[in-house]
Amino acid sequence: MASRQPFFFDALEKYDPEFYKAASALRISAEGNALDEKTRVLITMALDASHGSVGGVKNLAKRARALGATEDQVRETLRLVASVNLNMALHASLHAFEE
Repeated sequence: MASRQPFFFDALEKYDPEFYKAASALRISAEGNALDEKTRVLITMALDASHGSVGGVKNLAKRARALGATEDQVRETLRLVASVNLNMALHASLHAFEE
């Protein structure tokens, strides 16, 4: 089942139809059926959290719950984001001590 089009694609379609077609093709090509939709939404939520997209995280968490995600699954997904981002920050920070 194809996912809903993000709201900002509507504006893109209006203001730049040519780029909208290219962006839509890329978005659609990323859809598959190897992962169930709930997993795909949780992964997308994690990516949005990692990029600081507050609205995206809120909407995707709501959507994940509607698809059957438990609070523990939402929490674990977001903890993974925090863990990966912390690891990246620590790794980068250690370079301050290199000569």
